[in-house]
Amino acid sequence: MIKKGIVLGDQHCPYQDKKIIKLQRRFIEAFKPDEIVLIGDFLNYATYSKHGKRKNENVIECINDEHTEGVITLDILFTDIKANLIWLDGNHEVWQDEYYREYPDFFDRQIHRYERMQLKKRGFKTILAYGKSYKSGKLYFTHGWRCGVNAVRDHLIRDYKANFVMGHIHRSDIATSSNIDSHTIQGYSIGCSSKLDFNYTRLRTSNHGFGVYYVLPGGNFTFYNIVIINYQFVFDNQLWKI
Repeated sequence: MIKKGIVLGDQHCPYQDKKIIKLQRRFIEAFKPDEIVLIGDFLNYATYSKHGKRKNENVIECINDEHTEGVITLDILFTDIKANLIWLDGNHEVWQDEYYREYPDFFDRQIHRYERMQLKKRGFKTILAYGKSYKSGKLYFTHGWRCGVNAVRDHLIRDYKANFVMGHIHRSDIATSSNIDSHTIQGYSIGCSSKLDFNYTRLRTSNHGFGVYYVLPGGNFTFYNIVIINYQFVFDNQLWKI
């Protein structure tokens, strides 16, 4: 049996692009995937970051909007969708954990992302910390940490040395190499689902996008890197737009 999947990433709620989210929902309904991977940076969490404000006295208030928009986005994407849901933390999500380690007195389980997003109740059976990977057939999914124009190639050659899909860099890319057995391996990065005019996309060659994949019996796979331009794309000879 062939398994069908979709991978989405880098929503950065509350800076998600709502039109992109609606377009992805329409595609999910029609495609009827067996599994959907959220590949990280679903939440922005800049207030938790040392790179951002990190104003201890205001952090709870600052993330309320992020959690509210995150819940709304999950509802739009996945309500009544019958698919195996997989959540991977990105580097932005891990900022919350780092903050609590620095300020343990402010830890509150009810505002931890897993509880606040009610991931288990929503059907996320796999929830993985930043740096971990999810495997479907011979294809790995991980958020990634390298940046720059060679991020995908560097991960492929220096880090993973296996077929993988990543987010993090907010653009669609592909790199090809071979492993020690002389088998071809490929790395992919998908476009983001956030607005293209906020801090983490403004100065990059960012694009909207997501991934579609099929896993064959035995683990071999076919991956389609969907690039969304002006809120439209073509897949399987059909135009999708909003």
